[in-house]
Amino acid sequence: MKSLRILFCLPNLAGGGAERMVLTVAASLDRQRFRTRLFVHEQWGQHLASLAPDQDIHFEHDRPYRRSDLVRSFLATFREVGNADVVVGAMEGRATFLALLAGLLRRRPIVVWVHADWLQFSRYVSWRQRLALRLYRFADRIVCCSVGAQEAFATMLPKARSSLVTIHNGIDVERVRRLSVEQIAPEHEAIFEKQTIVAVGRLDVQKGYDILIRAHARLRQHVDCNLVIIGDGPEGDALRLYAKEHAVADSVHFLGFQKNPFRYMRRASVYAMSSRFEGFALVLVEAMTCGAPVVSVACPSGPSEVLDDGKYGLLVETENPDAIALALKQVLTDADMRERLSALSLERCAAFDISALTREWTVLFDGLATTSRKPRRRLPRVLEEPDLQ
Repeated sequence: MKSLRILFCLPNLAGGGAERMVLTVAASLDRQRFRTRLFVHEQWGQHLASLAPDQDIHFEHDRPYRRSDLVRSFLATFREVGNADVVVGAMEGRATFLALLAGLLRRRPIVVWVHADWLQFSRYVSWRQRLALRLYRFADRIVCCSVGAQEAFATMLPKARSSLVTIHNGIDVERVRRLSVEQIAPEHEAIFEKQTIVAVGRLDVQKGYDILIRAHARLRQHVDCNLVIIGDGPEGDALRLYAKEHAVADSVHFLGFQKNPFRYMRRASVYAMSSRFEGFALVLVEAMTCGAPVVSVACPSGPSEVLDDGKYGLLVETENPDAIALALKQVLTDADMRERLSALSLERCAAFDISALTREWTVLFDGLATTSRKPRRRLPRVLEEPDLQ
């Protein structure tokens, strides 16, 4: 049987869970049934080191994108799409917008992948990106990473509802567990001599680390513990100053980007998520795979689905440092609770193993590959559609 050619289009390999998820799916598809190719606009990002050795990939530029590159990027996308059986706009934004246009012109089946709760995330992006979302309703399928993200997108773009489907994010459970047993850096060992809260993710407003630092300051009045934050991003300096202003700079440790954060998750007394919103919260699954007890805010969207409405970890109110502090105190002062939540974490993570979720992608691609496109007289007049709220 002829293998299907699947083209994943991305802007770059920077960022966090979304890019990592794309690489994981591309590497996990059956190589006898699928030929995956990554078309990436810019050759930069932390995930360059995570590429599978045999991954077929093309970088259009060896530098960051410039607006003057738009025409060249579209022409390159047009060429790449012509050699694919199914096209995946793998990240919201420019690369997906161009892949959609090229796919419509080439009459290829198109999947766009939604990684965020767009009712929330639309506040933080440009008007151009919000406008480009109108084109999504012309895709064959819109894959959302959680039920919450799907419901949000359907609310924002009702005409896309019939194309929406949820495929949860997932991880290679065995790989994460294998990496988690590696030793942490020697200079960080002293931090973990105390009970330690761990949080991992990009240092930006979305992740709510300011809220977590306030919760930690309240918690320190009752429990002598450390807070470890792993990741980098634009809010790094502001968060360090924030910790100083709240008199906890000596117990809040910013470890920067770590190629293997799982070894720190395994050492956590409790893993904490304080995000203002998420698409799925893949990092919760990673922490649970490492056996960490979890305390998370019930933000839109994702954490409640991952924790099954609190069955597998403690869920608290969003943007409430007092509630987060109280939940963390419960876990840190109750050894039996920590042991129980750790066991539940290890049980729950199996539901998000990539092997099961890859089967869902396989069914999707097989179905689309048999779909033929009817010729279009012209491109959709997306700018005249008033349905984007």
